[in-house]
Amino acid sequence: MAKYLATDLDGTLLAPLDPVNLIPSENRETIKAFDGVFLVSGRNAEFIQGVCKELEIDANFVAFNGAAVYVNGKAIYKKKIDKDT
Repeated sequence: MAKYLATDLDGTLLAPLDPVNLIPSENRETIKAFDGVFLVSGRNAEFIQGVCKELEIDANFVAFNGAAVYVNGKAIYKKKIDKDT
């Protein structure tokens, strides 16, 4: 059976207080145990694509707190969230 990981970035996958090792080696090793990884963040798509590249994983992620979904680096869903919401 395939194993997938969906994870947040800041404070979960990333260690923002360590500018040298933004992605701790333990996290890099853990990711290798999964068949697919989906990153979920409030950050913008360009930042998350950079993380995917650094981790050498397919660019599958949710950006902008759910306002955009990317599969294999291509946007499959984008919607602006109304400011009142």
